[in-house]
Amino acid sequence: MTRTLRALFFFAICWLPLSSALAQDAPVIVKTDKIEAYNGTQYYIHIVEEGHTLYSVSRVYQTPIADLIKVNPGLNSDLKPGQIIKIPVIPGEAPELKVVPVAEYDTSEFLKHKVLKGETLYRLSKMYDVTVAEIQQANDGLPGGLKAGASILIPRKQNIQAEETTEVMPGVKVVKKEDDGERPVVIAPDKQVDKPQEKPQDTTYISHEVKWRETLYSISRRYKVPMDQIIKANPELKERKLNWRDVLRIPQIETVVKAEPEEETPVKRFVEHEVEKGETLWSVSREYGVTVEDILAANPDAQKGIKRNKILRIPVLPEETTPEVESVENDTVDEVEAGNTVVKITDAPQMCAEGDHNKEFMVALMLPLYLNEEVPENYQDTRSLRFLDFYKGTRMAMDSLSRMGMKINLKVYDVDDSYGKISDALNDPELEQADLIVGPLFRNSFLQVAQFAAKHDIPIVNPLTNSENVIRNNENVFKVQVPEEIHLKLIAHSIRKHYPDANIVLVRHNPYQDKERADAIREALNGKLKDRVLLPNSYLYNLLVEKSYNDTSMHDGELFDTIYIENTMFKEDFLNQEIMSYTTFPNKIHDLIYTNDTIYGFTKYASLARKNIFVSLTDDKVFTMEVLSRLNSLKDTFDLTVYTLPGVLEYELETDFLASMDMHVSASGYLDFGTPDFEAFEDAYFDRWGHYPENHIYACLAYDIGMYFGSALYRFGSEFGRCLPNHPYESLYMNFFFVGKQGQGYENGFASIYRIKDFHFVPEEELLYSGE
Repeated sequence: MTRTLRALFFFAICWLPLSSALAQDAPVIVKTDKIEAYNGTQYYIHIVEEGHTLYSVSRVYQTPIADLIKVNPGLNSDLKPGQIIKIPVIPGEAPELKVVPVAEYDTSEFLKHKVLKGETLYRLSKMYDVTVAEIQQANDGLPGGLKAGASILIPRKQNIQAEETTEVMPGVKVVKKEDDGERPVVIAPDKQVDKPQEKPQDTTYISHEVKWRETLYSISRRYKVPMDQIIKANPELKERKLNWRDVLRIPQIETVVKAEPEEETPVKRFVEHEVEKGETLWSVSREYGVTVEDILAANPDAQKGIKRNKILRIPVLPEETTPEVESVENDTVDEVEAGNTVVKITDAPQMCAEGDHNKEFMVALMLPLYLNEEVPENYQDTRSLRFLDFYKGTRMAMDSLSRMGMKINLKVYDVDDSYGKISDALNDPELEQADLIVGPLFRNSFLQVAQFAAKHDIPIVNPLTNSENVIRNNENVFKVQVPEEIHLKLIAHSIRKHYPDANIVLVRHNPYQDKERADAIREALNGKLKDRVLLPNSYLYNLLVEKSYNDTSMHDGELFDTIYIENTMFKEDFLNQEIMSYTTFPNKIHDLIYTNDTIYGFTKYASLARKNIFVSLTDDKVFTMEVLSRLNSLKDTFDLTVYTLPGVLEYELETDFLASMDMHVSASGYLDFGTPDFEAFEDAYFDRWGHYPENHIYACLAYDIGMYFGSALYRFGSEFGRCLPNHPYESLYMNFFFVGKQGQGYENGFASIYRIKDFHFVPEEELLYSGE
């Protein structure tokens, strides 16, 4: 690309008052006399010089920062020499917006951080609770980027919280906190708001020895102390990862308690439980329907485990009343949006009576155990091991239900995809007496057993199949896996809700593979996005200045003479002359076909001027890793966010790697290894079987299926299907929300958008089928 030398002293000659200010240590900005009119409004044209800040410019022109940002889209606190800012000549020409100065820092004290290999500005900003721009400002912009081994300064925040106040009508203002994502708080006129009373902090420390497989997140959850506070108390964790048997200092902080209006809350009471042989915190929590954290909070001495005959205090809250459900006479149908939930309205759930709790229930579990195969020399290679974790997870669920008082007879059948084993199972007279069948896991085997279940009116659960064919014409089938259609619709809903002006790129491997998925996304977004996006030329010019400033091959004061934005070339002199104009860009959805576009397709379709949404539509792990690796290399050049289907959650990728790309995953469950509930389950699994699960997903999925359907069977009897909307369950891994279809079976309709927050996936958006 050619470039033209445009030294900044040229601007200094044009603006003599500004050039004189450069001689001083602290530049004094003098208001320019250059004024231009656009659409009937007059603007000062201010050219940024070295040392200018957004705050100082706003003070000189007596214009709120919010007004500057409003008329200069894309403007931020990181000003560059040569950047042009237009400022309303008459105060109030821009919508009135009062802004309190941004968060202040104690400039005499900075934290010094030694950069480790692989660390990013994004990760450091989250670690120290500051923004990327604030770290850059404290280190002269970091023009060369982060380098391993280098020491950088991290500004230490004072306890001053910035607020942005918008007056939406006379006397009524909307205040938005700058450091959180919560909705604005409306302050009514002439209403005094009492300041919250605060209690002083009292910090003491306790020691914790890191156990095998423990993470910083799980430790923070156990002690209810933020991760950054643990790192602050253990500075060595800034230099290396957490190790087994590390001894950590855990700060016990009595947090600031804000006085809130008193609300009527249920009175918590306790019951006593004597620990029996073989019981664990996990099994006790399941028996009483509370979490492990609840039990630990009431029994601090149980942190190191429990022994036989120990008396535990179990918290019990009064039962919540079930809300009255109104019937909805609508079979298919309407999609509505309620807050962060997308709801499909179907038949309303029916109120259900309790079943016979004295009955012994027979549960049939059909798994491919390959018991007749010869054991190979290397036992680990045998196929029988593949689904043992599923069996053991189911057994643990049945044990938990038995402790709750349910009488269960679990019968296991060795059923794979062979006709002989299917026939043997179906010819067993006892199978006709089953109250619930789980499996088989193979599709063809399942369809044959499902016909048997329909004939004998036995509910049957399909744990793994994605195909909707398994529920057709069979009202006894319960399909656990959520249909792909729901994940695609949820991704489209999230994009159009949060990023309606973004540049969208659908990524697939070849012209034929995943085409149906791409078409589904397009159809869901059709008519929901703007046809065109309008961007001010001042913003495009600022991009050119920023690109020139960040290019190490450019001399100080040089600007590129052209810039390419969304496959359009813009000349510097054109943008300079048309600085008050706007440019429209077509808001197309792009198809990146890897076999045609190769790796260059990512930069070809990415936009320098807009947020980029890359939707990876593949199930192939190798191609997924190629896509993510390429996008990771572009994250510092383009503003990007990535959406994927559920498979990426099984790849065991580093969360900081995914966080750097703002990863969004549509899934029905997420196995969080750092939660106390999972750790308690894993400990209980070890106590029961003498080893940890080989396949955690199978073990936890089987446990959730066993607990959910087993407890529904115990509560409502064999006709539990219509009652499932009234049967909540706190899952370990897989979330459930079943609704039946007329003449067909039941399908799980629960999906969430999981997004990384504090290096941990959390659900952000939900789509489900509901009768409400």
